[in-house]
Amino acid sequence: MTGSGNGNRKQKISAFILSRLDYCNVLLSRLPMSTIRPLQRVQNAAARLALGLSPRDHVSAALKKLHWLAVTHRIQYNLSLMMFLVHNHQCPDYMGNMCHWSVMILDVGDSVQLPVLTTTSRALEPNSETGRSRSLVRKRGTTCHNQSALLTV
Repeated sequence: MTGSGNGNRKQKISAFILSRLDYCNVLLSRLPMSTIRPLQRVQNAAARLALGLSPRDHVSAALKKLHWLAVTHRIQYNLSLMMFLVHNHQCPDYMGNMCHWSVMILDVGDSVQLPVLTTTSRALEPNSETGRSRSLVRKRGTTCHNQSALLTV
C-alpha cells in the first residue's frame, strides 16, 4: 500500500476505533484488568491493522510508532485531563458544579509532605418524577472521591 493510503488508514482507525475506546473510559478507572483487557485487545488489533502487521507480530513497538497510549494509560490521561479542565474552569458548567475541591497534605516519608488535589463529587438530587439519582459517576454511598493529581512543591 502507498504511503498516503497508509496514513489515510491510520486516520480512519483513529476516528472510528480509538474514539470509541475513549468514550466514557474515565468510568473504567480503577476497574480490574479483566475488564480492561478486552479493550486493550481491540486497540492492539487496530494498531496491527493500521500498520499492516500480522496477528503474531508484537504490538508494543507498533503502539509507540503510532504514538498511542495503552488503554490503562489512556484512561489515566483522560481522567487527569478532565480534572485539569475542571480545575481551570475550561469545562462545561455541569462538570464544574459536580466537583468540590480541597487540598490534603499526605505524609510520604520522614518530613516530606505533598499537597494532593482531590475532588468530591456529590450525588445529584433525585429526579422528582422517578425518584432516581441522575449522577454521572459511580458512587460509594453518596460521595465519590478521586485523587486526580499530585502537585509538586
